[in-house]
Parts: sequence; structure tokens; C-alpha cells
Amino acid sequence: MTYKERKGLPHDRPTWVSAADPIFLTLCGRPRGVNQFADGNRWSAILAASAELESLARWRPLLILAMPDHIHLIVLIPRMHGIDFVMKDFKRSVSLKQHIDWQRDGFDHRLRSRAQLRAKWNYVLMNPIRAGLCKTTEEWPWIHSPGRART
Repeated sequence: MTYKERKGLPHDRPTWVSAADPIFLTLCGRPRGVNQFADGNRWSAILAASAELESLARWRPLLILAMPDHIHLIVLIPRMHGIDFVMKDFKRSVSLKQHIDWQRDGFDHRLRSRAQLRAKWNYVLMNPIRAGLCKTTEEWPWIHSPGRART
């Protein structure tokens, strides 16, 4: 079976969707399997880019976790900025500080309830443990959750 090549993923938030709903993002490096993110200098660039977007009121990060070849984020993104534009701005900002070869686009998913937020939060925190990179969340140094406990 042949498939049409997808030109891009739609990241538009429907008008009826609340802008207060957190967004779960996954941004991947290219090629997969190469450590581009779990590194001190690159982690600093990720945090600096996040802080820059936050200072411009383009997003508010709730959780950021870097795996070797991808980043998971749970963020609040104001409607006026758009998910697609904020993802591109974040990638650009990180890449200006450290060379990163990003996959095109990214994955986004709206978290519609506290239960979904809690489930995705736990999924993200368990990611390095499932990958065999550490035994506990506290051992993984590439986690940032401003204003929240790491549990």
C-alpha cells in the first residue's frame, strides 16, 4: 500500500478548546538513537530557551525532561501564540545556543483533565527508568519542573 507523504502535522488548537489546558509535547532529534539532549551544555541551552519563552509570555513550562534523543515537555501555551509557532521558536532558540539536528515538527497532545495531566506527568518521569538509564527519577539530572515536586 502506498501512502501520501504528509507535508506537516496540524498543530492548530480548535477555538472551542480551552487555552488553559496543558499541552504535552515531544520534540525529537534526528537521527533517533543519538544523544543530543542529555548533556550538560545542551540541557543548559534547553533551560535557557524555555526561560526566554517564559519571559516573553509565550509559554509556561510545567515539566521538561530530556532523554538522549528527544525532549518531553508539559507546557501552557497562550492561544494567541499558537502551538506550532512556539515549538519552532523553542527549537530555534535551543539551536542558536547548541547545534541540534531536529526532526521536523513535533508531537503535541492536549491534556483535557487532571487525570490526563497526572498520567502524562508520570509517563514522562518514568521514561528514563523504562529506558534503563536510571533506577529512580531522582537519579536523572535532566528534569525541570518549576514550582512542582519531582514526584
